[in-house]
Amino acid sequence: MKTAVYYQSMTGNTEKLAYAIASALPAGTSCEAIEAGTKSDADLLFVGFWTDKGTCPFDCAEFLSDLDGKKVALFGTCGMESDEAYYNGIISRVSGFIPSEDQLVGSFMCQGQMSSAIKEKYVSLLEKDPDDPRAKKMMEIYEAGIGHPNKEDLLHAEEFAGKIYDSLNNEAS
Repeated sequence: MKTAVYYQSMTGNTEKLAYAIASALPAGTSCEAIEAGTKSDADLLFVGFWTDKGTCPFDCAEFLSDLDGKKVALFGTCGMESDEAYYNGIISRVSGFIPSEDQLVGSFMCQGQMSSAIKEKYVSLLEKDPDDPRAKKMMEIYEAGIGHPNKEDLLHAEEFAGKIYDSLNNEAS
């Protein structure tokens, strides 16, 4: 079964996951960034994205929308809190781009570190109103994301990829 890893990464978080996932797959599995017009002849695609307003960026959505009979495993990073229900909502929205002739075979999400520009925004809000509960919460989330994806996140990504690949490979034999 030909397998490939594709990703879109804004700050490097999703790229780290992509290479961890590729390392858990057979030698020679390609790992490349999604750009406009990206196509794949692989049977199993691991497709990664950073979260943009609760879904994936446009080029990733376009890539997912133009598959043809593929098995797809989604993975992504999200700067917001590490919350399974929130992650499930993201996966639900992103999987909506996958055509019905393709098959979603699994998903993995983890927290990613946000850019320093986001921190500056929260600091600015707190300077204006040190008691702003939303700004305080957002700063807590920012701080919780520092260093993610971490070694544990990368290990979980590798395990996710290995399980998906092994399951489908056993199914085929």
